[in-house]
Amino acid sequence: DSSSDRSSSHRSGQTDYSNRVHTRDDGKCVFCESTENLMGAHVVEIKEGDIIDNSMFRTLGLSGFMDTSNGMTLCKPCHDQYDAYYVCLDKNSKLVVSDALLRTGDQPLNAKWNQLKDKIIEVRTTAGQWVTEAALEHRHNKYLLENSQRRNKAAVLIHVCEKCQSGFKTEKGLCAHARFGTKCAKLQLATKQKIRSQQTPKR
Repeated sequence: DSSSDRSSSHRSGQTDYSNRVHTRDDGKCVFCESTENLMGAHVVEIKEGDIIDNSMFRTLGLSGFMDTSNGMTLCKPCHDQYDAYYVCLDKNSKLVVSDALLRTGDQPLNAKWNQLKDKIIEVRTTAGQWVTEAALEHRHNKYLLENSQRRNKAAVLIHVCEKCQSGFKTEKGLCAHARFGTKCAKLQLATKQKIRSQQTPKR
């Protein structure tokens, strides 16, 4: 039917887009240079389709969402943080990392982003144009807004999870978050099991 045709067309378009972006970026994540689990990230997001028209695309120096200059290659872990607006590039292609991400209790995560913070991403032009400055600035402005709202929310939600920085109004809410089915609960359970196994003498 027409809906399945549209879905198939979208997947095909996304695959072509990702392939073009990967080629331009030498087949590695532009943030951490990993070559595994690569994805074609959109700078101007497709979900903004209800507010981005052709005139806006021209202002951003883009032909559309699937323009190679609207994308960058990211590995899945970096893409997850980028999509959540915990990391971003400013208009000069400098990697900006939010304080919330740097304050997590996850030491390997902290070490990674402290090392990458302020990195200048090399502009690759051998197989296509790098992201336009206007598109980077558009995304960075959204990043600044998201993080401002996150800080305002954190000021009200005084009980904060050390693992993911999620905030709660009450200690009871934080305890429930840590106990029941969340990613953080699973992380804490795995840590406890690891400690328990280290404490159990081998026979």
